[in-house]
Amino acid sequence: MANEIKRIFIESDYTYGVVRMQVALKRELNLQINIKKIRRLMRLMNLYPEIRRKRANWIKTKPDYTYTNIINRDFVATKPNQKWFTDISYLFYGKHQKAYISAIIDRYDMSIVSYIIGKSNNNELVMKTIEQGFKDNPNTSPIIHSDRGFQYTSNSYKQLSEKYKFEVSINDGCFFVFFNKVNNQLNQSN
Repeated sequence: MANEIKRIFIESDYTYGVVRMQVALKRELNLQINIKKIRRLMRLMNLYPEIRRKRANWIKTKPDYTYTNIINRDFVATKPNQKWFTDISYLFYGKHQKAYISAIIDRYDMSIVSYIIGKSNNNELVMKTIEQGFKDNPNTSPIIHSDRGFQYTSNSYKQLSEKYKFEVSINDGCFFVFFNKVNNQLNQSN
């Protein structure tokens, strides 16, 4: 039996663990063997499966534009529409379905300036959120602070900043507090 386990293990390109080995023994040799026995034999023969890592399905790109951190941890806003913070997160709904939410918060009173919910995480989601924010708050020129996501370093985001005349400030995520609150509230309600 040990030789059969070793043969199947090698034929599987060293990927079968005890559960898959049990299934293979049943299928190929019609042997019903206790999983603990298989585990013990595999350990004695030093047969440990290689863990297959899921490949990333995205390509890391260079940002079109890089910006400085104008906010630099100075989160105090003395008037409305002075400092806006934006980010994207995702929410699960239904049976394993995912929606993305892009939101802007006014740091002055932590009110939501605008938000858009979409089915994909893309530039359009961010652009619509920014445009909605300026539609609801015309004649403002805030500093908009975000993380270094691809949407916020894209050419279309730069064009939007020129169109609405807002300053761009980028740093590694400091807006997560908002989405952590949202996710915690959703988890508590479920």
